[in-house]
Amino acid sequence: MQAVIVQVIIMLHAAFGCMFLLMNWQHPAKFSRLIAQSWLLEAFRAGIVYAELDRTGGFSHWHSLSDCLNLVATWWLLAGCADLVGARLPAKLGKFYIGIGSGVILALRYLAPPALESAGVAADQAIRWSLLVELVLIFTTVTIARVTILVWFIGLWRRTRRPGTLPAIVFGVPYIAFGLAVPWQFYFGYYPEWIYLGWTLRVLGFSLGLVLLLSDRQLVALRASEARVRRFIESNIQGVLICNFRGQISDANDAFLRIIGYTRADLLAGRINWQNLTPPEWAELDRRVIDELRTRGLCMPWEKEYFHKDGTRVPVLVGVAMLDDQRSEESEALAFVLDLSDRKKAENRIRHLANFPELNPNPVLEFAADGSLLYQNPAAEEMLRRLGQDRIEKMLPAEAGQVVTQCLSTGQPRLRLVTKHGKHTLSWSFYPIRQQQTVHCYIGDVTERTLLEAQLRQSQKMEAVGQLAGGVAHDFNNLLTAIIGHLGLLQNGPALPPEAQDSLAEIAKAAGRATNLTNQLLAFSRLQVSSIQPLDLNEVVTNLGKMLRRLLGEDIAMHLDLAPGQLVFNGDAGMMEQVVLNLVVNARDAMPAGGSLRIATNSERRPGREANVSAEVASWLCLSVSDTGTGIPPEILPKIFEPFFTTKEVGKGTGLGLATVFGIVQQHHGWIDVESEPGLGTTFRIFLPQQHVTLNEPSGQVRLPAASGRGEVILLVEDEPAVREVGVKVLGRQGYKVLAADNGRTALDLWSVHRDEIALLLTDVVMPGGVSGLELARRLQAEKPALRVIYTSGYNREVAGDEEAMRQGMNYLAKPYEIERLFLLVREVLDGPVTPATIRPAGS
Repeated sequence: MQAVIVQVIIMLHAAFGCMFLLMNWQHPAKFSRLIAQSWLLEAFRAGIVYAELDRTGGFSHWHSLSDCLNLVATWWLLAGCADLVGARLPAKLGKFYIGIGSGVILALRYLAPPALESAGVAADQAIRWSLLVELVLIFTTVTIARVTILVWFIGLWRRTRRPGTLPAIVFGVPYIAFGLAVPWQFYFGYYPEWIYLGWTLRVLGFSLGLVLLLSDRQLVALRASEARVRRFIESNIQGVLICNFRGQISDANDAFLRIIGYTRADLLAGRINWQNLTPPEWAELDRRVIDELRTRGLCMPWEKEYFHKDGTRVPVLVGVAMLDDQRSEESEALAFVLDLSDRKKAENRIRHLANFPELNPNPVLEFAADGSLLYQNPAAEEMLRRLGQDRIEKMLPAEAGQVVTQCLSTGQPRLRLVTKHGKHTLSWSFYPIRQQQTVHCYIGDVTERTLLEAQLRQSQKMEAVGQLAGGVAHDFNNLLTAIIGHLGLLQNGPALPPEAQDSLAEIAKAAGRATNLTNQLLAFSRLQVSSIQPLDLNEVVTNLGKMLRRLLGEDIAMHLDLAPGQLVFNGDAGMMEQVVLNLVVNARDAMPAGGSLRIATNSERRPGREANVSAEVASWLCLSVSDTGTGIPPEILPKIFEPFFTTKEVGKGTGLGLATVFGIVQQHHGWIDVESEPGLGTTFRIFLPQQHVTLNEPSGQVRLPAASGRGEVILLVEDEPAVREVGVKVLGRQGYKVLAADNGRTALDLWSVHRDEIALLLTDVVMPGGVSGLELARRLQAEKPALRVIYTSGYNREVAGDEEAMRQGMNYLAKPYEIERLFLLVREVLDGPVTPATIRPAGS
């Protein structure tokens, strides 16, 4: 009967040990592994007991092994139960317990009996007492361990009321009792069958309790694990979904649903399939991924796109892994989906920002905080090649390092540091990027802008000087008008002695030279009286041919290279002749030892150059005058158009020649380019707006001598006393009655008295007092449409006033004028018809 019971005990320990191993294999845990090891070891010990049943007492090596294994099994059981209730026993404690216990067992088994025999104890008694002490020591420690397990289980029952703790506690009491009874069973030799039966029940009950505890613990752990997985899936910022190979999605978190724009109701209704979410062009890649997944159970993440519910596409990064080892269509692709929309936008932004410096036509640099160069774009490299440099560092402003440090410390940019490199001028602007501790630098080639600014400053200076010169010339013209008028009175008066006649002739020459001088000043200031009409540039040059050859002399060869056909522009013939003459005279003076002069004309299409000319491409006429003379030094070239600037000796030049050319060209809405090198000559190029018209042959007109007045009343309005006085005298001698006024207000007073008598208004245009000559004429003609008007001024018509009301050669007389010209114009206007052009309503 004992043998049968021991066999049952062996089978129970083996069965429960295997059960615990199965639990550990399904859900690996330390406590299930330790208890499985303990129960299987107990099964082995029971087998040893079964083998020794026919022996009672005495010495046996198998008993020694059984007792040592009992220590190991007890420790594993103790450690497993401790882990089951959440405690952790240190591994060193187990090594100490097993090591010391095994040493004591072996000492008592093999060393104590001989020692007792040497002390005079009988051999069988020595073995008996040694085994008794061994069993007391071993089962005392085993009992302590089993009591500890029982205490843990009691506490676990109080805390959790888990079902498995109760049978473990109930059957743990006999488990402890049987441990205490083993030494005394040996001492008294008491081995009844009921003890083995109780041992069987104890093993069965305690094992069932552990099984229940382990099952409950593993179920709780499984539920906790599933809860953790669920929390992981739901709280994951990435999209997570579970699907099979057919594309059916069984579960997905909210992050994935947000990515594709669907709701959980759509998911539960089966409206979402990952294959339908994939655009067609990604299907082949998905098939390759599925093949890899079937083979390896996982695959590397790959980029693709999903359809959003609204039809748009969402770039994503997908990674998948199998949840089991099956490869059927029903197997479940735990998939992680990362929305790449923001990253793609950032990448596009980065590419955009990277393209900005790379494709920027202007040089771009980046400096580190220590001033070292980190980056230069292709435009900077192209600039280096263009300027013949090999390194950008050689071209940096001297204070570039300090500027970088200052920009980063203050956060403020430093703009427009200018450096010169040969003929090129560069502008450097530094912008701090404090977050990256770098400074960006943008380089601009401002060579052309600098030249244009210099030209603008020169033009403004010339404009200011021109206004001054024009004002002086205007006042001087008034004086010359008085001088020439009195000179005419003297010359047309009674006969004078020859000496006086000679003096008057010299005075007339001086007045003529003074008139030319004032005309040059007015031409420079663009205030010269001009007669603008369509002209042929070739004809202007050709008409001056003989005169130019006489000016140049025999040592200078002149070549005309004129473009075929008519080159028509709007201009003043006298002014343009003056331009050509001044340039030719300058060229002659630059070739004292002789040389060659070339005058050429042509037409070309190009944009304008001056501020008052449109920058659009248009047709321009070019008049070029080239010489082989001494040339102009570079330091003098910017000053050549300034009035009164000359390099000639005193008395050989006024300094107004080129200034006059500049003013005339500006007045004709053109510009001048100059190229010159010392020793190689100079070329002036004048550009004028071309007119696409054809000129007819001019018809000559013959002027008759002016007749005397017939007592007509003339209202003379002139603010300059000398001019007013001479006008009264010369017109009075010619047979006219003259009423003189110094301004418009006085003239209106005289008009109110002599309205019916006055036949002609001779008025200066620009006058003080608030009423100009034009305004005065309008008022008077409004009251008397038959009134004739002659305008006079020292300014050109554009400055003086309305060009339509003042027609050159018809009712406009430019100062200074000869008295014969005055007499002729007065007679022509009085005898001619009243034209509508001279009748203007008041206020128009």
